[in-house]
Amino acid sequence: MKNRMNLNLFSTLGFKTTTRIGLLTVLFAAFSLAPAFALESGWAGLPNPASGLCLKLNGTPVAYTLAGSGGSSSGLLCDFNGALVGETSLWYALNTGHELALDKFLEHPSATPQPNVNPASSYCGLVGGTFLLANLANGDAAGLCMFSEGGHLSIIEEWTLFRGPQSAQNARLLEVLTHERSHSEE
Repeated sequence: MKNRMNLNLFSTLGFKTTTRIGLLTVLFAAFSLAPAFALESGWAGLPNPASGLCLKLNGTPVAYTLAGSGGSSSGLLCDFNGALVGETSLWYALNTGHELALDKFLEHPSATPQPNVNPASSYCGLVGGTFLLANLANGDAAGLCMFSEGGHLSIIEEWTLFRGPQSAQNARLLEVLTHERSHSEE
């Protein structure tokens, strides 16, 4: 009966049957894709659990676009006092207990960067990541270390990864990861 009422509303407004079905299909598709789009884009006004988590943990969401992508590849980082991590990576780490980029950060495997190159970019490759240059919304550039994992990208800023958990600059990120992970395991 509820579907009939919805279709009758469209009839009352003067839409033909084929138009009604088309409008319902478009509305269904829009509402079905909205959460996925929100997670990827962080579009204001739509629910984004990763951005919400970043804010809840007193981080600052930072938009980025991959250099050379013409704006077609973008995402959000969470900034904890200069330690940058992908928002979705943070969300996965705290909700599943595992995320490759953040696991690498916490483990901080020993690797000797190549001489005469950016040590953070070199370290990224040595621990299995791929370096990509990103343009931040404020106009700054940042090197991101990306790991492909389970159909999504696990992201951490290259210097955050290189400095590791023992760095004073990464203290807030370390606190978030260790405190929140211990609470989620209880």
